Amino acid sequence: MALDLPSLIIQLMEECQALHKEDGITRLPSFSDERGAITNIISGWDIGHVAVITSKAGSIRGNHYHPRDHQFMYLVSGAYRGVHIPVDREPWLLRTILVTPGMLVYCPPGIAHSYQFIDDSIFLNITADPREVERFSDHTIPYDFGDIYGPI
Repeated sequence: MALDLPSLIIQLMEECQALHKEDGITRLPSFSDERGAITNIISGWDIGHVAVITSKAGSIRGNHYHPRDHQFMYLVSGAYRGVHIPVDREPWLLRTILVTPGMLVYCPPGIAHSYQFIDDSIFLNITADPREVERFSDHTIPYDFGDIYGPI
């Protein structure tokens, strides 16, 4: 029996979107045996850019949104608090999350996001759109979150 890869990818993405609706975190199944482990991060998306980003404890990143781009953040080590706010709706719809190693956060277009790092952290930033410096203001729009974070 032939593997129907397009249908499998669609099914996986539907499962991920259903999980995202619950708590903002997308989880993909992993595999391990005596040789080690495979941690699946993303499948079925066109990837335009991947960056490894380090952040110091207490630092804040984000404070912007992407009008057309999809963004994923996979936390390798550390921890952070995240805030997501739909820019086209009431700000009281904000969503806060605590992210720990191995979690993948999906941020769709039009969602402002801010992240305060609790520990020194390393994460993969994965976007569908290429991150061309000369186009920065086209794909990254500042958003004022005010003073949303208290002490760590």
